[in-house]
Amino acid sequence: MQKAIPKYHPVATSTAAETVKRHEKPANTVLWAGWFCPFTQRSWVVLEELGITYQYKEVNPYLKEASFLEISPKGLTPGLQVNGKPLHDSLIINEFLNEEYGSSKLMPEEPYQRAIARLWIEYINKEVVPAFFRLLQAQPSEPEKQASALTDFKKLLSTISKEFKGPYFFGEQFSLVDAAIAPWAVRDFIIREFRGFVRDDVQGWSAWVSALEARESVARTTSEGRPPYPPFTAETAQKKVKAAQDAWNTRNPDGVKMAYTPDSIWRNRDQFLQGRDAIKEFLTKKWERENGYRLRKELFAFTDNKIAVQFWYEWYDEAGQWWRTYGLEDWTFAENGLMRKRQMSGNDVKISNDERWFKDGVDVNEVDISEKHW
Repeated sequence: MQKAIPKYHPVATSTAAETVKRHEKPANTVLWAGWFCPFTQRSWVVLEELGITYQYKEVNPYLKEASFLEISPKGLTPGLQVNGKPLHDSLIINEFLNEEYGSSKLMPEEPYQRAIARLWIEYINKEVVPAFFRLLQAQPSEPEKQASALTDFKKLLSTISKEFKGPYFFGEQFSLVDAAIAPWAVRDFIIREFRGFVRDDVQGWSAWVSALEARESVARTTSEGRPPYPPFTAETAQKKVKAAQDAWNTRNPDGVKMAYTPDSIWRNRDQFLQGRDAIKEFLTKKWERENGYRLRKELFAFTDNKIAVQFWYEWYDEAGQWWRTYGLEDWTFAENGLMRKRQMSGNDVKISNDERWFKDGVDVNEVDISEKHW
């Protein structure tokens, strides 16, 4: 009897799917990839960053071809073929691509700084990445183990993140250090939503992630999906609401727009817009106008792939007048957990400084909002 092959999502999604389609034709350079694999994304980012002509080949993790095993004997992605010659291991592949095609532009020019870059790349690989997976594997049923894993991860991440110059690790130059950590940066929403990780607990991390998420080579290789996925339960709907609250409180349009499908439809009060570019433009103008913005969202109702939300946020205008905005939102989600439709209605109420709920230093989730304001 033939062994059954487990089912899994067989292809990349969204912008990553578009990138795969652009690289279907045969080429001298072939990337053997797993769309879901962060190690694959490391090398995929470098291929895109350097503008290399390559062919993308998806590897079925449950039915690996003999031709792939000749390239990667352990059966791990990524694998690379250049004029028929095989290479494996994401970091080795990245060094090769940078030297062969990039004139080493993804490493510092000065030899000592290149050595420092390699030390940090090794640190990411040997310390940060294993700690990320330990935290992910620590279950809620073992709270002490989970707390210990979270503390360990933050400590190890802080060691490298505090050396971050901005917008990338070495400053303006995107490097192999950034490529080495980018796949875990764009996946940190998992540990934020399910393991209690807070970006701002680690110096420099939030800014670094924002820059990486906005980098074209990273965005083009990221399969978009945001757990929890529909159909929702009370617990997963609540997680979705709080994840949106946390994202909007960063006031980072580039990061926030990625929670929406590329063709997402919005009605925001009397404004109608569609697509991520329009969303980014809207949010940029919004947060330029609404100073001191702090937001709270609460679950109102849910069913299947829809969530209704009640929210309050406070801000002050250019004259220094404080306002509190009260509103309701109706969200509709795609299967991959990205929001494909958002409708918002709201009202602005003048408040004094003394009437503010969400003052600096106050946890918005801890504010006791009385029934008359719900």
